[in-house]
Amino acid sequence: MSRLPLHQDLTANPGWFTLSASGPGSVGRGVIIGVSAMAACLITWAALEQPKAVSAMAVMGVIGVAAWLRPALMLCSVFALAPFQNDLSLGGPLRFSIAELNLALITSILLMRSLTNRQPIGLGPLAWPVAAYCVAAVISLLLSGMSRSGIVSIMQVVLYLCVAVSVFGAVATSPRIVLFVLKALIGVTLILAIAVLVTRSNYVMGLHKNGIGASLASGFVVALALHITHQTRRRWLWVAIMATLGLGLLITLSRGAWMATILSSLVLLAWLGRWGYMLRLGLGLLVIGFIASLILPEQALDYATDFNSKLTNIRARIDSASFAWGEFQKAPIFGVGLGLRKDYDATNLLLLTLGETGLVGLIGLVWLVAGSLWLAYRLKDRVAPGTVKHRDLPKMIGALAAALLIGRLCHGMVDHFWTRGPTLLVWATIGMALGMWRASVPRKDPAAASTHPPTGRPVVTLPAHPRISGDRGLSQ
Repeated sequence: MSRLPLHQDLTANPGWFTLSASGPGSVGRGVIIGVSAMAACLITWAALEQPKAVSAMAVMGVIGVAAWLRPALMLCSVFALAPFQNDLSLGGPLRFSIAELNLALITSILLMRSLTNRQPIGLGPLAWPVAAYCVAAVISLLLSGMSRSGIVSIMQVVLYLCVAVSVFGAVATSPRIVLFVLKALIGVTLILAIAVLVTRSNYVMGLHKNGIGASLASGFVVALALHITHQTRRRWLWVAIMATLGLGLLITLSRGAWMATILSSLVLLAWLGRWGYMLRLGLGLLVIGFIASLILPEQALDYATDFNSKLTNIRARIDSASFAWGEFQKAPIFGVGLGLRKDYDATNLLLLTLGETGLVGLIGLVWLVAGSLWLAYRLKDRVAPGTVKHRDLPKMIGALAAALLIGRLCHGMVDHFWTRGPTLLVWATIGMALGMWRASVPRKDPAAASTHPPTGRPVVTLPAHPRISGDRGLSQ
């Protein structure tokens, strides 16, 4: 049996679906038919007795088969559905969203595929930073007595830092897959933005305004990255998409998301050397803001521009910061326990980290962020071999990962950081940067750039594509 990369569809190998000449005899076929008939009867009976459970199992089965046959499509279901943070636990002890459920299913399938193809799934250069933060979190959890909220929190950390990064890093090793996933997210966030504009409400589809704002902020930055790297004849479409996302973002009245969008956009443009584009972006944001001021009611405008410390939401953040600082003073080295985020309104990531895991956890978090940014920086001088059109995609993905991470950290200083949806998007993008790092080759190494690592197909070494870096082209 030939070994296939994790990002390659198994349908390319007909041996998986064709029976050999020495198939089962008449007795074997009878046994198979009998077992299948009994299984059908049991499933029918269970469906009549427990329709919800069987329906859920059927959906999980379909997702599992799709993950086995089309792992790239399943990546899309995780990344694009991340903005829907609705709880699907039905009152269970663990709360999870549709994206987290899909991520868990695709992880189990990919683990089986990696054992079959003998291609392990790992964290690459992020292994030590992720391990450092996770060890600090586990130590804090053990010292605090293994509370239920702490166990749930460590599972959340592992899901985002370990599972999401490693899964996206294993599958998103092709430019086509990466672009497909990014465009799917833009489509979903565009639907959210239109829903916000039509209803003129910042609470739609059961989502909170801060959650919608963070998702639209991620969609805007992704659209900006694709806009400045796409072909000229389609740039007007990306301008319309960005305008729609920007208007929807303003109507959410999520000021933390506004701040994250501006910072992420500036980081993205500076990372790609598009200094002249900053002025055009600023003018465009001013136009969007003016249009939004005409749409929003006066009460909403007063709320968006009022930063009085006596306001309820601002006062609550000040009180939460004081509470976290008091918890940090109780145990400054290892913190009071990882589950602290579940016990109060954790709207400041820095103070939350100090309160939960102390100085040790803060060092681990700084190492984790620095390692992620260093991985993104290393993609600046790497190219995707085997293609000319998307040759400089690794640099763009690195810039996008750095921009989303910095923007999310900024947003986490005034709002919840460890939440479903936006945080998953950030670490999944870092996982795609890891995948591009594995699949790309150094730009200044013509010998390495002449052959695609997974297939060995020769390619032609061409100059850099001018759409991604600088106003005129990539600096060599």
